[in-house]
Amino acid sequence: MSAAGLRLRAFAPTVLAAPNPSAHTASLVFCHGFGATASDWQDLHQLPGMDHLKVILPQAPLRAISINSMQPMPAWFDILSMSHAARTQDGDEDEEGLGESVDDLTQIIQTEIDAGIAPGRIVIGGFSQGAALAMMLGLAGKLRLGGVVALSGYMPLQWKFISASYGHWMSFMLSPWAREMPVFVGHGTADPVISFSTGEAGVARLRDAGLQRLEFQTYPGMAHSACLEELQDLTRWLQKVVPPINRPEATGNPKLWPKL
Repeated sequence: MSAAGLRLRAFAPTVLAAPNPSAHTASLVFCHGFGATASDWQDLHQLPGMDHLKVILPQAPLRAISINSMQPMPAWFDILSMSHAARTQDGDEDEEGLGESVDDLTQIIQTEIDAGIAPGRIVIGGFSQGAALAMMLGLAGKLRLGGVVALSGYMPLQWKFISASYGHWMSFMLSPWAREMPVFVGHGTADPVISFSTGEAGVARLRDAGLQRLEFQTYPGMAHSACLEELQDLTRWLQKVVPPINRPEATGNPKLWPKL
């Protein structure tokens, strides 16, 4: 492992059970942002109308961070430059660290599947760097999940979508089912960390790659954070993607995902 990708401490998932554990029929795995902690998002289990949803908040490992003079910070992968969110060329992203975190999160999701939750009832999400991880796992991973949530984030490894021969954004890296995957993207127009234009460009590239069920919500004046309106939009989206199991459209079969 390269020094830039050095993990100093393994992550440990923090599980917040649904308010009514007996009604747990869906799961949300939500990844915090760079330098943050899982507890920052503990209020997600209070989303209205989502008593059937189990929230799993993994804690990122400590990593030696290149832009922080190799000092350790909680991170899903290393940050090699300040322009990390807009990278478009090979070699300037920590692809190894990203792959490790994808594998770690896949194990957590597999545990939910082994416990009886259908893959189509599991949503992977995140904020900022956690959103980048969620997009990679949900759109290019091995498991066909119920949906992807990306708040104030970006699509990592964008250079892999570029065809040097034709200059078009290609979809060869995406999983076969990515085009039909429900995706919720939220971004503030005043974000000073991952600019709104970066998030907007990533959405355009994913749509160019064929994603048909991508919802992009923008929040005027919002910085690198979340707001009540965004959480309300997220709740509405989740209620459609993983509704209570007693609703007729609820199903773990991705072929029968409810139309948004």
